[in-house]
This record gives sequence, structure tokens and C-alpha cells, in this order.
Amino acid sequence: MGISVRWWDDSETILIYTFVSPWTVEDIYSVFAVSDGLVDNAGTFSIVFDVSKGLRFPPDLLSAVDFLRQRARNDVHVRVFVGDQKYPRMFVNIIRQFVPQLKQNVYFVDTVEEAVCLIHRTDSAC
Repeated sequence: MGISVRWWDDSETILIYTFVSPWTVEDIYSVFAVSDGLVDNAGTFSIVFDVSKGLRFPPDLLSAVDFLRQRARNDVHVRVFVGDQKYPRMFVNIIRQFVPQLKQNVYFVDTVEEAVCLIHRTDSAC
């Protein structure tokens, strides 16, 4: 699978999705089935999307927008995209039109470490 998901920390406050090219829309569906099990009993948490090794987006990615809209959670504190910011930013700007949860608390950084630091800085706002 081109996308994996796991908790970054033992306290289960940061969920990290790691994308490795090539990945597909079917990988999105599969990884969300896994992450649903991880967050079933979680309180508020943050998400890191590490696309630094998965920047080749599948051509049919927009076909998953409705799925992503239905799965968007209101209990996510911060969403942080890691990697080259051009393509993730373009995609997020497109799906923001359909997924209201992506209209705030979405950030773009260069490394996972920066993402974790940003999340810890914003935790005081929880």
C-alpha cells in the first residue's frame, strides 16, 4: 500500500499518514478503514499528512473528494501537510470548496518534525 497510518505518539494525539509514490485512490479508501479503528475512542487529535515521498498524485484523485468530505472529522484540532507545498496546497484549496473542516487550522511545512512542533505550539489553544 502507498499510504500508511499510525499514531506518532503514545498519548495518541497525533495521527500521521505517510504517502509513498505510487499511491492510488484505492489506497485512500483502505487507509481510512485502518485509521477509523485507530481513532474510534480518541478525543481531539491532530493529523500530519506526510506527502514528502508521495508527491505524485493519482490522476483520479478528485474522484475521492466526496469520500473525503463524508469522512472529514470535526474532532481534529490541526491538519498539517508535510513536503513540497505546491501540489498539496493546490489540492487542499480545491477540496476546501467541498469540505468545510479544511477551511481552518490547515498548515503546510517542510518536515514532520516541524509539523509536530507546530502542533505542540497550537495545543495550548485546545
